[in-house]
Amino acid sequence: MRARRSASSSRAPLCGSSTIPTSTCRWPTSCTERTATVTAVAVDPEQRGRGIGAALVQHSVRRFTRAGYGLLTLNCFPELENYYRGLGFTVMDAWNMSLGPLNVVGHRWGDTRVAARPLDRYTTFVDVPGLTSPVVSGILPNTRMARGAYFDGEQFRV
Repeated sequence: MRARRSASSSRAPLCGSSTIPTSTCRWPTSCTERTATVTAVAVDPEQRGRGIGAALVQHSVRRFTRAGYGLLTLNCFPELENYYRGLGFTVMDAWNMSLGPLNVVGHRWGDTRVAARPLDRYTTFVDVPGLTSPVVSGILPNTRMARGAYFDGEQFRV
């Protein structure tokens, strides 16, 4: 998706863009059908501070919500964490997704963290004792994290 050029001039410079790939995730197909990922948001340095990046992200939120996605994710660098929190995202060290009451898969990135935002009423974040990052719960039917679940270092227990 690209920022729109000014209506008054078709030659106005492009101020910003965001990149949304087709699904290349290793999660089960139904998870990828419910999880949207923005791979890049870029704004020309001379245009920063004018709300262009926020508008691109908010457009992505609206677009993916209308399309029926349950979660929007993007990787962010530490210096942008507060920016994405201000746009309604939760910033995490690792992305943990519940695939059942006591079944969680996770992924950790190198020098970035993941920012995620639920897009529907079913998808939530659950803090699980023993994990440093919350668990995405309810993205698929019957995948809510069990109440009272905790991670003992080897497995999930209730």
